[in-house]
Amino acid sequence: MATVRPEPVDSPDARLLLTEYQAEVRRRWSGPPPAEPLPAEAPADLELAPPDGVFLLARLDGRPVGCAGVRRFTLAAATATATGELKRLYVRPSARGHGLGRLLLAAAEDAARALGHARLRLDTMAELAEARALYTATGYADIPPYNTNPYAAHWLEKAL
Repeated sequence: MATVRPEPVDSPDARLLLTEYQAEVRRRWSGPPPAEPLPAEAPADLELAPPDGVFLLARLDGRPVGCAGVRRFTLAAATATATGELKRLYVRPSARGHGLGRLLLAAAEDAARALGHARLRLDTMAELAEARALYTATGYADIPPYNTNPYAAHWLEKAL
């Protein structure tokens, strides 16, 4: 049975999954090395904690198999608290194909609503075609780039 629950982003299970996520991003990246490599702990990870964020851990039969985070996305406009950003959606390869990505995404959207966000946005790499397919299948639409993430090729947003 799969469960998704909030977990401290610095817990051992969370750190393990985030390390695996970063390794997969590096392994699948086909472009030139960015000027600065991904740090061991990205600053965004620190923002996946209350009160402005949440980190979710998926477990299958009690074992950690996936994660996702939501953080406040800061805009210059007055709508800053109405927009959240999805970060670090990841499912271990051994657990893929069981709908856990969709389950994590739905839980992240629920968490974003609970944080008061009316929209959720994200960026993703071109190499993560299956992630982009999940996002578009669940209502995310392309938007102009909103950051300078050297790994990102697609930026998407969904009204919650």
